[in-house]
Amino acid sequence: MTRTSQKRSASLLAALALAAASAMSCDNGATLSHAGSARLEETVALAGPNNPGNPYAWVGVQHNAAVHFALSELSQIRNLRDLPEAAVLNLIASRTLRYLATQGITAGPEVAQAGMAVVPVPRRISPSVLDVVAQGDVSSEAAWYVNQIVAWTQDDGIPLPDLYVRLAALENEASSRLSPSELEIVLALSAVAASSATYWEQNGDAWVEQYGGREWVEPLSTDGFTAMGRINWRMVAGHDVLGGFSGAIAAAATGAGVIPGALGGAACGSTISVLGQLLM
Repeated sequence: MTRTSQKRSASLLAALALAAASAMSCDNGATLSHAGSARLEETVALAGPNNPGNPYAWVGVQHNAAVHFALSELSQIRNLRDLPEAAVLNLIASRTLRYLATQGITAGPEVAQAGMAVVPVPRRISPSVLDVVAQGDVSSEAAWYVNQIVAWTQDDGIPLPDLYVRLAALENEASSRLSPSELEIVLALSAVAASSATYWEQNGDAWVEQYGGREWVEPLSTDGFTAMGRINWRMVAGHDVLGGFSGAIAAAATGAGVIPGALGGAACGSTISVLGQLLM
């Protein structure tokens, strides 16, 4: 990805996502609805926090744009709630990878599958960071940093400004302790954490309304079983990081770039985390 594309503004990403949303095709038994989502589109905020110290801050912005694109398209399928889980997973993967492709980012289906496989949804126990580590050649120290990012991101007792400060400090520390390849993953996932937490705080409730207008749903706790009442959007953001980590590991195993893997895995993990609570 070029320096120019990395620094695209959030407004341009939003325009691309919204323009591309009209191109959706029917598959997997999906039935399109032409119901609009103008209010959501007018208020969406895709940009993450300004962090010039992280060269992978663009990953967080692209993550938000990919998630928004996928959710916008899937919200137009009026029978989405009635489709088999496998069909929903396929739709999430195809829409997310399609958006990334428009940005010149190539992530294979194995990345999408890896990102969704680690996110808790009903009837499924999902692996932890340590379980993901066992699937690839990642040091325990790098895993510790990723685990810390997930824990802070999911803690809604940490205000967003404090989360940004903690993540920036973690990035600085990791820069002197990790190998270049592992640092790349940690910095990308830190960017995802900051941007995702920002996105869901600003837009999460609008998606609940968009997918059915219910003010009360029964989402999952991190173990995938215990109902928590209203959706904890910071928990979703933590799932994004976990999905990104799994996607990066899957991409590394196939020789693909870990950044496209982290981005694709995080975006797919994010979308299944939300739809798993709203639909499944």
